[in-house]
Amino acid sequence: MREAGSGETQCRERIDTAMALLAGGRIADAEARFMALLADRPGEPEALHGLACIARASGQAGLAIGLAGRALGMGGLSDAQRARFHITLGAALAEEGHLEPARAALHVAILLGPGDPRAHRHAGHVLCRQGRPDEGIVALNEAVRLAPADLTSHQELAGELMALRRFSAAAVVFRAIVTLRPESAAAWANLGAALLEAGEPDGARAALRRAVENDAA
Repeated sequence: MREAGSGETQCRERIDTAMALLAGGRIADAEARFMALLADRPGEPEALHGLACIARASGQAGLAIGLAGRALGMGGLSDAQRARFHITLGAALAEEGHLEPARAALHVAILLGPGDPRAHRHAGHVLCRQGRPDEGIVALNEAVRLAPADLTSHQELAGELMALRRFSAAAVVFRAIVTLRPESAAAWANLGAALLEAGEPDGARAALRRAVENDAA
């Protein structure tokens, strides 16, 4: 039993190392780690999922769909694993333009792991692309609620609100962004643009002035 536990611990460490390499942009190194893990443990679902993540990062969404599907087909998965794998599958399906299958996969991910902001964020984008903006904004707002310090979730919510011409709501989100990144000239410029469109010229001028100051710093 100790040997089996030790083996699982080593496997987890190898997976974590490979995912850290991927997060750091070292795609080739991460891929080599996952391939070595698969050679040692054929059919290892976490390795298949890691390769699916690499395929997405490399712009190969079709390959990612196949790899994520294989990972989900393995037995003995926990709900947490199935949730993560469905997020990757849903995101890849969306990137290939398969919006309804993507929405379904992300819905499963939310049911299995409702606390993961990534599932809500990807679902929000898919729903907006499907012409269901109100549902999409609800999902994106949930992503922000779950990860209030995550800049990406805020930016993507603000972007969708701007695309929908909901400028006052977008300005609220951009204000949160400049709170998170007060040194960002782009964040202040985006806030200024949203306020201008929302009919708040004084606030827009102040935000754009701050953008110029930050850009010159």
